[in-house]
Amino acid sequence: MRRCACRLILRLSIFAAAVACALALVADRLPMGDHDGRWGPARTALLLTGAVWLAGAFVLRIVEALDRRRLGSAAPLPGGISGDPASPLGSPSDDRSAGSPSRYDSHSGKGPASARSSGVGSGSSRARFGQGHRWGLAALVIVVELVYVWYVSVGQMREWPPTSNMYSTLAESFARGRLDLLVDPPPELIRLENPYDPIQRQGLSVLHDASYFRGRYYAYWGPAPAVLAALWTAAFQHPLGDQHIGFVAASFLFLFSTLIVLQLWRLYAASLPRWLLFVGQIVVGFGHPLLWNLSSPAVYETAILCGQAFLVGGLFFALPSIVGLGAHWPRLAIAGALWGLAVASRATLAPGVAALVAATTVGLFWSWPLRSIERPVAKLSALLVSLGLVLGALGTYNYLRFGNVAETGYRFQLVPDQDQTQLVRDGELFSLHYLLPNLFYYSFTTVRLAGVFPFLRPVRSALPAVNSVLEAMDVPKAYAVEDITGLAFSVPFVLFAALLAWQIACGQQRPGPIRDGERRPAAAPAVLGGALLLASALMFLPILTFRFVSSRYILDFSPLLVIASLIGAWETYRASLGRPFRQGLVTILIAGTALLTVVVSLLVALSGPASLFDDYNPELWRILTEIRLW
Repeated sequence: MRRCACRLILRLSIFAAAVACALALVADRLPMGDHDGRWGPARTALLLTGAVWLAGAFVLRIVEALDRRRLGSAAPLPGGISGDPASPLGSPSDDRSAGSPSRYDSHSGKGPASARSSGVGSGSSRARFGQGHRWGLAALVIVVELVYVWYVSVGQMREWPPTSNMYSTLAESFARGRLDLLVDPPPELIRLENPYDPIQRQGLSVLHDASYFRGRYYAYWGPAPAVLAALWTAAFQHPLGDQHIGFVAASFLFLFSTLIVLQLWRLYAASLPRWLLFVGQIVVGFGHPLLWNLSSPAVYETAILCGQAFLVGGLFFALPSIVGLGAHWPRLAIAGALWGLAVASRATLAPGVAALVAATTVGLFWSWPLRSIERPVAKLSALLVSLGLVLGALGTYNYLRFGNVAETGYRFQLVPDQDQTQLVRDGELFSLHYLLPNLFYYSFTTVRLAGVFPFLRPVRSALPAVNSVLEAMDVPKAYAVEDITGLAFSVPFVLFAALLAWQIACGQQRPGPIRDGERRPAAAPAVLGGALLLASALMFLPILTFRFVSSRYILDFSPLLVIASLIGAWETYRASLGRPFRQGLVTILIAGTALLTVVVSLLVALSGPASLFDDYNPELWRILTEIRLW
């Protein structure tokens, strides 16, 4: 029944792609279309998305026929891969049938997944990872870090232009035993009937983007980075700008992502070609919008970078438990603390943290037989206690400021052109009305091509074609678009996340039986990938319902999505083994989408509205903009 449903969905998607192409071609004749006849980003995205899907389905059919002809039409396809439409790029055979050892069995000592419960990866797989490959990975890490420095320093390397100092200001408040900012609001603001109304406070000099509550300014951004900045200042007597904190967070995000990729490689993919590992390291290092946020790391971008650094760091320490290999309790205590700090940096990460905690819980109990239930309970307690302590401290911080443990102060923000409190009362700050337009913007908005360096530019402000749809949908006027390039065009590597989701929905991987007194083998890659996709989707949901669209928000969910995409790429490549034409197609897809992801990230990051290159390094910017394509 499930495979029949998958076939139906696939055929309906092909029909929908054909309809999308047709609508794009006749958009100027539709009531809500572009009547000027020009091809804007919305119309172009619709045509490209539909055309790529149709072309992919057509090419896949040809490759399927060529493989069958090459291998013999009467012979079964290798790897137990079905050629029916329910498996777009194939799915691995089911190794977990009763009586057969799993390829992910961490205790049989067979295959690349042999591992001890305290970590991921076997001695044999480490032995196969030669010294040359280690040096190659080390060189790649150094190159990525140098690129980060180049962007954050606008090409100057040593001198970093200042952006904002919100976290150092809050850190100074903490050092003095205060929770509010060390800036006094003007007396006229206190006397206003509604200080949040920008009309009433015209002519007043106020601290925009700060929260105002009962005569004091507060920071609505999570306090975790400021606490660490305060510790740094106390130790070295030198305050940190938000650009420094953002760079450190980006570096740790890349470091933890790299270590996770290595863990996953040793567990699931050590038998695959080594270039697939390097592709993974490059994509996690440069996936948009990481460089975009680093090109102007003010407090907005730094808060997102810090949240993701803590989130992915916690994933690194909890990963052995999530995949069912177990871990010592200190690792889980560290994971819980880091996930708490992630929420204390970015409150919208709470749903993703909840999903990862649930995945860790399932993994802990999966790995032990029922008679050893006390061991996973003890380890889970270490995770929950450390997480609870951090969240408790965050709740206390909020209560002391606003009298509510869940109040971050965001609704009290002083916005230059909006009454934030009114938006909250009217339900226009977060609304399901924004879900569909946001889904389009964040998924399918194209890049703009230009003949002058950096050649690629994001879409800025709302698209006219989308505006007409928004009016028909009665979307609130508070909706706004700053700058955006959709994932399909900025991170095309996420194609493999979609293929992984398809494999989970339509695949045949099932857990094997557990013998009495034995621990279960490591979870299949689709299980881990599914957990990462779920966590990413839950963190994407607040962004989809928010009134404001901006490229920087993509980083709130993209790191886990990219890691899940990498798992999907490895599994798609494994499924193609033994089928030469399909393997060639998959190789081109992996290498091509990874290359496009890196190139788009490098170029688009230089064209953001907040980019500082032209302001702080005008000579370099002049030289670069002399490069022309036409």
